[in-house]
Order: sequence, then C-alpha cells, then structure tokens
Amino acid sequence: MPSANPVRRLLILAGIALLAGAPATQASISMKFPRFSVPPHSDREVCTFVRLPRKATYMSGGFQIVNVGVGPEFVSHHFLMYTYNGTDMNKFPPKGQIVDSKACLDFGPGDTNQRTLIGGSQSPKSRQLLPKGLAQQLTPPAAGEPIGVILNSHWINSSDQTQFAAVKIKIFPAKRGIKRIMKPIFDVVANEGIDVAPMTESTTRGSWRVGGPDFGGAIGGAAIPKTPICAVSLSSHMHKRGKLFAVQLVQNRKTTDLFSTTTYTDPPINVFDGKNGRPAPILLNKGDGFNYACTQANGVDGTDLKLGCQETDGPTPGKVPFPNGIHAAAKQCHTAGDDPSECPATDPAYVGRTFTGKCVPANLVFGFTSDDEMCILPGAYFDTNPSAPAGQQCDLALMPLLK
Repeated sequence: MPSANPVRRLLILAGIALLAGAPATQASISMKFPRFSVPPHSDREVCTFVRLPRKATYMSGGFQIVNVGVGPEFVSHHFLMYTYNGTDMNKFPPKGQIVDSKACLDFGPGDTNQRTLIGGSQSPKSRQLLPKGLAQQLTPPAAGEPIGVILNSHWINSSDQTQFAAVKIKIFPAKRGIKRIMKPIFDVVANEGIDVAPMTESTTRGSWRVGGPDFGGAIGGAAIPKTPICAVSLSSHMHKRGKLFAVQLVQNRKTTDLFSTTTYTDPPINVFDGKNGRPAPILLNKGDGFNYACTQANGVDGTDLKLGCQETDGPTPGKVPFPNGIHAAAKQCHTAGDDPSECPATDPAYVGRTFTGKCVPANLVFGFTSDDEMCILPGAYFDTNPSAPAGQQCDLALMPLLK
C-alpha cells in the first residue's frame, strides 16, 4: 500500500526547477483537472488538455498545485503538466474531456511527444517559486494559436471503495529581471533496461550527456541540450521495489560520486544554487553530464514478489524490451494460484495478449502502474554565459537581462 504521506515531489520538476519569469503585469493563470473516479484497489492515469486564453508567450515564475482527494489509502502517484509544441492542436479532445492514457503519449495527435515539461507534484499541496532572474517560457506552438497545456494525473487507490480526485493549478507570473530560462532534465532511457527476475535483484543504468544522443524524447523524456549548461537541481524517481538510486558526475572526463538515495517515497532534491551553503550550479560542457543507476529487487531484501497473470506463451510474464512499441509489463494480480477473476482469458487493456487464468511470479520490468518499476533522472538547468570569464559561466550576477 502506498505511503499515507505521498511523495513531496515526484520530480524536481516540482522543485527549484520548473517554470518561468514574466513581467509583473501578467496575471496568474488558473487551471483545473476535472474530478474523476478511481476504482478500488487500482491505479488510474488520465490526461486532459487545456487551451489557455492567450496567444503570446507567458513568462512564469512558479506554480501551486493542489491534489484534491488525498486520504490514508488514496494518494497521487504523480501530477505533471507540459506545454504542447507540436503542429496539430486540433486533434486534442475538447476542454474538460478526460482520457485514460499512459504518460499521455497516446493522447491527442501523433506528435504528442513534442512537449515541454513545466511542472509537477505528488504532494497534497505544493507551491514552488523560482528565484529572481530565472524563468521558464510557456509558448504557443505557432503564431495565432493559444498556449496548449497537457495535464497528466495518476492516482493509486488502496481502499475498498471508489475514490474521487481532482487537481487545482495556479501558475504565477515571474518577477522582472529575467536573465535565464529554466529547462528540464528528465532522462527516462534507463527504464528500458529494467529486468528483474523473481527472487532476484538487478541494476539498470543510464547516461545523460550534454550534446549526447536524444533517445528519450519519443518515450516521454526531455530534450538533451547541445551546448554548455549550468545544472541547478537533480532528484530521482523509482517505485516501491527500488532499493538504491545513485548518481555520478562526469566532468572533464573524470567521474565522481554525486549523491545516492534509498528512499523512493520522498527522494531528496539536490539543489546547486550556491546559496545557504549549497554547491554552486554545475558547469557542464559538451560530453559532461551524469551517470545514474537504479537497483531494484523482486521478492528479496524485504520487497514484495511481483505477481502477474500467466500468458499462454508459457514464459514468465513481464517482458523487455518494448515489443511493437509497447512495454509488456505483466498484468497485475494479487494471489498466486488459479485466479480467473483477476486473470481472464483476455483483457481489452492488454490487446493481443491472452492469459491462462493463473497468477504466477513475474519479471519486474518498466511499467506505468505503481506495481511496476521506473528509473528516471529528473532535474533542471539553464544555459551558460559564454562571454563570462572561465569558471564564472554559471554566475547569474554576471549575466545580462534577457531582451
């Protein structure tokens, strides 16, 4: 059962990292994810689309997110919001319509992955404001179009009754004096390597580099910067069988341990802003970046054994890599043995897969439910000041105001 005190922030998206600055004359923007139901003992992940009543760039300096409905057995797995950067906004559903979708990757037009992450939270209430001088842009995808925002909400109901959730969002205008635009780090490539057999543990690894290959955009990750940057925050994201998340700094061809955590429910936010004794922003040139690794256990070291519905092809359920573009995590069941009620022969949510009616030990692989696993590196950065003296490229005090 999820913790009664939901994760303070899923991603650093909800931390120092995300959202923009704008003239103080701009008004705050309010949005709402409509109320929806979550059946007993289940996860539900849903998406909706909001067209903001403005056709010019909005510079935001922070946000407030209120997850409505949180209780001892009903918690938010995550809430995320993105601006849409694609070319087919008309293919999104009308205002207020809710669509069940995994990470909103199959939601709306075919280029839904053309998006920029602008915030998120799991807390009942999260208010995050950017320091003066830093901002993030919310921009229309094309001239004459409104700003389009994808809202993604995922909740876990461990109770015996249907529960109801909603999300209230407010985006604040940034203060004057913007010097740099904040951009997200959201590396998801390590997810593809998660493969933990029953009664074992295993480690999957990822590598994020300035100027490196940009494989993650099509599967929900953020774009990789091509020029030097200043990293200002990093965090971690695993699920309940995650035992260790470790990050190394790779800089000037040297590798050093940066931080690690064994906490999946409330991962620490590592801030690099040079204030209150914290380290200064990390200068990363082309080829520099981070290595990260997740160790996950399946039925050992105090973790629950992953159970899944046996499939007619015989092998242990739960497969990697992505077959036909869809990661085949096992269909969840709860009690080992014959269980045709949980494992019927077919399930419309598992197209092309059939089941024997048995609930058996399963491989732990990447999946979108809380019973599956993830290994994601979230964080934030801003572009350097290339004209500054060596070693001072990340010093905001030396940077001119953006025009």
